[in-house]
Amino acid sequence: MAASPPVELLAENHNSSRSNTTSIFTGDGIIVGGAGFIALTENHGLNWTTSSSGTMANLFGVDFLDSNTVIVVGDSGTVLKSTDGGNNFVKIQGVPATRGLNTVVFFDENTGVIFGNGETALRSTNAGSSWTTFIIDTTDMPTSTPVERGAVDYNSSKSNTTSIFTGDGIMVGDAGFIARTENHGQDWTTSGSGPNANLFGVGYFDSTTVVVAGAGGTVAISYDGGNNFQLVDGIPTTVDLTDVFFTDSARGIIVGNSGVILRTPEADIVVMVPDIFSDPGDTVTIPMAMRGAQGVDIFSFQFDLLFTGTMLEADTAYIDGTTLPGEEGWLFEFEASNNMLTIVAAGADPLGPDGILLYAVFNVAEDAQNNDSSPIAFANFLFNAGNPAPSQLIDGSVTVVVPGGDVDSNVIVQAFDASMVLRYLAGDIELSLWQQLEADVSANGQITELDASLILQYVAGIIVCFPSQCLITAPLANGNLSIPETIDATSEEVVIPIFITDAETVFSASFEVVYDSEVLQLTEIRTTPATGSFMTAHNAIDGEADIFLAGASEVEGDHELVEMVFTLLSQQAQQTQVILASARLNENLI
Repeated sequence: MAASPPVELLAENHNSSRSNTTSIFTGDGIIVGGAGFIALTENHGLNWTTSSSGTMANLFGVDFLDSNTVIVVGDSGTVLKSTDGGNNFVKIQGVPATRGLNTVVFFDENTGVIFGNGETALRSTNAGSSWTTFIIDTTDMPTSTPVERGAVDYNSSKSNTTSIFTGDGIMVGDAGFIARTENHGQDWTTSGSGPNANLFGVGYFDSTTVVVAGAGGTVAISYDGGNNFQLVDGIPTTVDLTDVFFTDSARGIIVGNSGVILRTPEADIVVMVPDIFSDPGDTVTIPMAMRGAQGVDIFSFQFDLLFTGTMLEADTAYIDGTTLPGEEGWLFEFEASNNMLTIVAAGADPLGPDGILLYAVFNVAEDAQNNDSSPIAFANFLFNAGNPAPSQLIDGSVTVVVPGGDVDSNVIVQAFDASMVLRYLAGDIELSLWQQLEADVSANGQITELDASLILQYVAGIIVCFPSQCLITAPLANGNLSIPETIDATSEEVVIPIFITDAETVFSASFEVVYDSEVLQLTEIRTTPATGSFMTAHNAIDGEADIFLAGASEVEGDHELVEMVFTLLSQQAQQTQVILASARLNENLI
């Protein structure tokens, strides 16, 4: 997503494949927001890509009917439907509503309800293709309707990836209003105590645990099916929170105004093998990563890795240099056969919670063809004597194909690929969609100068895989940037430095610089001793310049990063300003 996505009053929902009363939860999800904003995720909200809604209406509610069908609602009676998982939407005609529609929920593949402003209540029995009004019994409800910007959710009993849908549901609204239904929204009764705040979102964690969210960062939880709620302390925001959903029995998402997205801490253990790309005849080293073992003592692990013996040959496996078992205090053994690699390890000190578990080395067959692929699949996995059990084992593969970072598609990653990234950022060249996918090696959904740095680090052998291929995070950077406040324009060539202090882990940087184009013309970017090995690119138009630099080595401490070289255009000017409008170190906005 963009740095400041238009996600005011947004909502979120997950992708579930429903068959009558059963929902198989995946990592897919959708958020919607202001001015027709829609974004999709395929990994439980870790990354998001935008989708086209075809409308500029503010969108407030979204729900999946099945793995492909999505309904979105918003301002002025807007109802949108997608039949391809949220990639494309059409507007439903003839909806009997003109007020804002704030929430939508489907109890099965055909039956759903929409609630909106002005006591608007709609029902569909044909998968959202048409809608009719119905009346909510307000006898026991406040005289002023409580469903302004309200939300509704169903009760589901979740076990790992399965959800059993019932007729129960909860609706929330203004002034802490909470109401419950036990018959798919036909009838509603007011619930017990709730937080004293306008409530905009609600989600079931399991059949008895319910979370509501609302104004000013309000979050409250109920452990008795929604009868009584207590406030949750320590919520890291004060913006209005507009929707809440649990993607499975361990992970939840709350979204809100100003682009706020809150996620529950990862409490489940994930072990994964990345997808690796290789040339025929290559030797590939595959890192196996683990995350989510906070507070859990793991003293041993054993498992089999299954692969295609005609394409791959298991060479060796090792834990030296890994971040979890380390080199000391752990015993490690492996045995390789034609299509299986058996791993056994044990130690006196427990594993760390996140990092590289081990490396496995395979030789790729010389006669392997382009797009040939072998799975690297887990079997018989065991931590300790079976406790804890990993909640997710993500199999990987080795594929003979263009690798990540190969921007120029010549089947090898070189420094030239990094230069193409910088030239693309500067507007000098265009990249095809495939090239853009190859360039985003940091896997954050956008191309930045850090991608160029990571490619250089890979070429130099400093890293063995990209964040897009492994369970690792792109490096974060810190530092303070400055340029002289006033520039003496007394000579034909004006050199202006950009300084950094307290630099930490800086592999790349970008700057937006503003200056008087009638006085100065940017002609050159010079590196300094601190950035002498860095690549640079820049683009200057009408007094605004974008500057990019990336390298394989990091900058630490206090330095002059670069020098901007200007030509003085007006001899009459004695002083002029050059303003550092914005900056980014690695992928951190400064």
